[in-house]
Amino acid sequence: DLSAEQVQALDQLFDAAGMTYSEILRAAGDTVFTMWARGVIAWGLFLPGALLTVKVLGGAERAAMAWLLVYLAVLAAVFVVRFARGRWRRITLVEAAPPA
Repeated sequence: DLSAEQVQALDQLFDAAGMTYSEILRAAGDTVFTMWARGVIAWGLFLPGALLTVKVLGGAERAAMAWLLVYLAVLAAVFVVRFARGRWRRITLVEAAPPA
């Protein structure tokens, strides 16, 4: 069983990794992926999981916090994998100027 301090430390670790890799991808022009990843994981994993655990199964604040940790960890992992695969390298940020 994790203490409140340990949960907060994990929260900060996963959130920092997710934000860092998200901003790296966005700076490289991979903005659509980061938007969809956040939306799909939030609405498809975090929200249903937290609602089911808290409302249906009677979980408390710790259950919702656990789902927040899962969300942040999955989001960070998705961004790290996306970065590692290097698809962002093929994105054209600035088109070449036409010949004069």
